Amino acid sequence: MLPFLFLLKILAAAIYVLIITVILFLILTVISRYYQKAGQRGWHHFTRILRGMVLLLVLSPIVLGPLIYFYATYLEPNWIQVRTLTVKDSHFHERLRELKIVQISDLHIEKVGYRERRLVSVVNGLDPDVILINGDFINGKEGWEPAFQVLKQLRSQNGIYTILGNTDYYFASEGEILPVFADLGIKVLLYDNVKMDFGARGSFWLAGLSNKYGEWAEYGETKNLDKAFEGIPAGDSKILLIHDPEQVKIKKLGEYAPQLILAGDNHGGQIGIPVLWQFSDYANRGPYMGGSYMVNGIPLYVNRGIGMKNLNMRFFCRPEVTVIKLLKR
Repeated sequence: MLPFLFLLKILAAAIYVLIITVILFLILTVISRYYQKAGQRGWHHFTRILRGMVLLLVLSPIVLGPLIYFYATYLEPNWIQVRTLTVKDSHFHERLRELKIVQISDLHIEKVGYRERRLVSVVNGLDPDVILINGDFINGKEGWEPAFQVLKQLRSQNGIYTILGNTDYYFASEGEILPVFADLGIKVLLYDNVKMDFGARGSFWLAGLSNKYGEWAEYGETKNLDKAFEGIPAGDSKILLIHDPEQVKIKKLGEYAPQLILAGDNHGGQIGIPVLWQFSDYANRGPYMGGSYMVNGIPLYVNRGIGMKNLNMRFFCRPEVTVIKLLKR
């Protein structure tokens, strides 16, 4: 949805509210004058107060509307929030708690601006042991170059690992972008895994399931899921990266029982107030909009993302960088 369509909806709602308040104002005016003529001044004063409240109701959107628009368009989208996710499981090594794993998602980069520079500053300032990315780096083909500029600046002690999102596949083939990721030292997990070995601090397996559109239609696709977990010993701890949280519905996922699933895609809805969800194509898209969930006994965490799509606004839904702590239960 384009911003001007959003504004048209807001305008229509404002006109509706204005009509209702004008009608209420007229009704209260008639009542006030009737009781004034009847000599009942107490009721007259009461209705004057009510009319004042109605006027305040009318004027508030006029004053607050532009401020809300400015905040949702220019301030909150650049106000990155760092959240901490703690996951406890008996499979985790005792010293994995020392790791600082940073998750980011849905960068949707169009150019290198303040938000992108702030992202680099926030992530590098956390001094992560490893960075995990859930895909959707761009909004259009022209976004790849600035996206790679941003990724080149990220720093991690033990590497950067990512999957590809559906938007990534819309604007590039694997053959076009995988060599660039490799040159940057970023490991792309299409449908495979890697053992994350931190020496004395323990290890876990990281599996990736990229989101090439149509390959998991109807959630019955298991071929790539099998490839993603191939070779991982059953008793070892493992984390799965997916893009769309709906991928948790893929049949057979429960058989592999990862200790944690990390997802993105939904941007937290971009608008965090349910009554306003109608204004965002990303709101109310399913049961896993953002935050922590438990799916068939497996923890799922959905990152709210950094960028935006369709509606270039965020309201009560700040962009997110997640710090993940793994604790032995």
